[in-house]
Amino acid sequence: MNTSRYPHTLKVGVLIGNGFNGQEVKNVIETLKQHAVLVEFISEKLGTVTGSDGTKIKIDQIFVSTHHTLFDSIYVVGGHTRNQSVFNMNVAEFINGNYKYYKPIGVATTGQSLIRPWVSNNLAGVVFAAGNQDFGKDFVSAITTRRFWERR
Repeated sequence: MNTSRYPHTLKVGVLIGNGFNGQEVKNVIETLKQHAVLVEFISEKLGTVTGSDGTKIKIDQIFVSTHHTLFDSIYVVGGHTRNQSVFNMNVAEFINGNYKYYKPIGVATTGQSLIRPWVSNNLAGVVFAAGNQDFGKDFVSAITTRRFWERR
């Protein structure tokens, strides 16, 4: 908890499928990269995913060969895949793991349906893009500060 967190030492896993909001995702990824945060795209299978505006993103990792503990934060973009129920289950596992270990979570407008509050989860430390013009900056701030530790 007392470890200094520098952006260039942090890695964000981007959980993404097809049909995402290309402009929103490009803006957030650009903001993360401007702050030297490492980004890896994770999905159901290797290859590329395509946004609703035609934006293509190359997938770096697949769910079966990576784990939420390897990332300092996740950015839940969501989207649709060939096997939607398995994709949703894998995303939920990443969300639950990151939340359990007090890691910040960013949620794109297309990923909102994948995260909801429940009895043991008040969504503290979760930053939503919907209605937030400064989402990229707020997400970087959550990643690089200890603000998300206030959940307890």
